[in-house]
Amino acid sequence: MFQNYTFNLNRKQTRNTLWYCTSRSSRGCRCSLKCDKENPVIIETIEGEHNHDPPQYIKSGEGVWCKLSRG
Repeated sequence: MFQNYTFNLNRKQTRNTLWYCTSRSSRGCRCSLKCDKENPVIIETIEGEHNHDPPQYIKSGEGVWCKLSRG
């Protein structure tokens, strides 16, 4: 999770990893992140803007994060 949005790992490159917004296929969001492979906390670049609000999550009593569905 980054800035309240969730991302999926798309591919690993030699020095970086590329992440796509989890709403890429369902909502056509084109936002992506490129992170340093050795230290994934460091964001190299953010491409594009989200075309949707961030997903909402709650934490269960067992410590599991659950996504709230909108609908």
